[in-house]
Amino acid sequence: MTVRCASCGLVGLVMLAAVPVTSSPPPGTDGLVVVPGRQLGVLGVDGSAADLVAAYGAATVRQTEVELGEGERAVATILFPEDERRRLEIVWQDPVARRRLERATLRGSATAWRLPGGMSLGLTLEQVELLNGGGFEVAGFAWDGGGIVLSWHGGRLTATLGPAVKVFFVPDDAAQQRPEFLEVQGDRPFASDLPALRALGPSVGRIVVEFEHP
Repeated sequence: MTVRCASCGLVGLVMLAAVPVTSSPPPGTDGLVVVPGRQLGVLGVDGSAADLVAAYGAATVRQTEVELGEGERAVATILFPEDERRRLEIVWQDPVARRRLERATLRGSATAWRLPGGMSLGLTLEQVELLNGGGFEVAGFAWDGGGIVLSWHGGRLTATLGPAVKVFFVPDDAAQQRPEFLEVQGDRPFASDLPALRALGPSVGRIVVEFEHP
């Protein structure tokens, strides 16, 4: 969630000339910026896979299918498929034309993509509590929605991320063999400071960003 462009100046030129955007990435970045609901790197909400090819090159764009959960699959575009830190799954509102952003998914232990509030892959419960300014609530594990943040309890991330960003905590394979794993399963809420949850040491392993269309 690849090939880095030769210079930030060149990326800026491509964005202005060929790609619909809602705003420009901050100066000094490589353009890997997510504005929840509105922008994904060089793409505005009406962007397309063709725009990704124009901006990043054909070698960095792959068409495939991805799992959405509960057995549902969707046609998707993988951006930077060979680069773990920049890999991103994109599902389109128009899957035939591969245009109009619907959702983007980051998976793994780290990412170069930047989200508001410092949210990122690989963060621990404690680190996310610091970003949020307090505790929050997650769903139990061992089902399709396992580990999703259910409520920020009015913390800073409530407004910073908003409803467009879904954050999922994932325990590693070794943690799933611990007895505490049985205590925090199923579609019900658990506090982020619960000892059994803390003992598993889950980290943010998936972030889903949804996009709005007028």
